Amino acid sequence: MKQEEFENLYQSHLTPVYRYCYLRLGSKEAAEDVAQVVFEKVWTAKESYRDQGKTPLAYLFTIARNAIIDRLRRNEAVPLDPQTPAFLAIEDENHDPRDASRQREATEMVYQGLAKLDEEPREVLMLRYIAELPYEDISLLL
Repeated sequence: MKQEEFENLYQSHLTPVYRYCYLRLGSKEAAEDVAQVVFEKVWTAKESYRDQGKTPLAYLFTIARNAIIDRLRRNEAVPLDPQTPAFLAIEDENHDPRDASRQREATEMVYQGLAKLDEEPREVLMLRYIAELPYEDISLLL
């Protein structure tokens, strides 16, 4: 991977990676740290990267998921309360502003259901409806 390819990957995928980290960790600082770790690992492994059929976002989320698990094991962050719609304040330049109200409504419904689920089903829904990963990527990730 060349530097320009990495920069494009970073610019196009930072927001979904950060949002996922924030939702799992519940802390802006922890999410920033883990997102940084994700892209550092990608940069470090750029020469040894082998395409395993995953999309770039699924690859990044796999790294993020493992980094989050490591961080939670060390008890450095508290998972976000599913009723907190704080992630809506995170700007996402890839969406049309007219979609904001529809997104907010869908998110509220998802959060209501998330509160009732165990960890794995909650993560699947977060990956699909919040991180907007395709089903194929979610199945590869989990």
